Amino acid sequence: MGKAIFRFYEELNDHLPPDRRKRDFEVSFQGQKTVQQVLDTLGVPCGEVDLLLINSRSAGLEDRVRDGDRISVYPVFERLNVEGVSRVRDKPLRNLTFLVDKDLGALAEPLQALGLDVFFPQDLAAEEILRLAGKQGRILLTRQRHLAGSHGMDRVILLKSGSLHEQLREVRDALDL
Repeated sequence: MGKAIFRFYEELNDHLPPDRRKRDFEVSFQGQKTVQQVLDTLGVPCGEVDLLLINSRSAGLEDRVRDGDRISVYPVFERLNVEGVSRVRDKPLRNLTFLVDKDLGALAEPLQALGLDVFFPQDLAAEEILRLAGKQGRILLTRQRHLAGSHGMDRVILLKSGSLHEQLREVRDALDL
């Protein structure tokens, strides 16, 4: 019988029992098992996995789990482009779609020119902006601290600069574009 140490990060922990969340834990297995087979047994959906590391090296779902392996399992990365690093899939899960609040209207066009999906609702109240960003899974770009700190908003970039050029740089830097 083999044993491997697993560690899951961020929202992938939601699929685990409380005693296995946000910590290393041992998994025993018999015979040859792939990472995907072990994840299925643990109840973690492979479709939500964006990066796997086995003994600190990038791995794929089809890689075999070996006795003594240390396996780190990561969900989608918003702020880091793992394309070219991850062997889990050809294209990373990150979905860069944006909602620009009414105070950043000038930022929408240059982001669209970069080929990004940007929605700029000019006439929506703050509550509606938050609801829409959450419902559509968009990253909210704002300079308004009260919007950025709203309960339930985890896809937010609070921009500090008033300059359009600096705002573009902040978005590029924050998302590794």
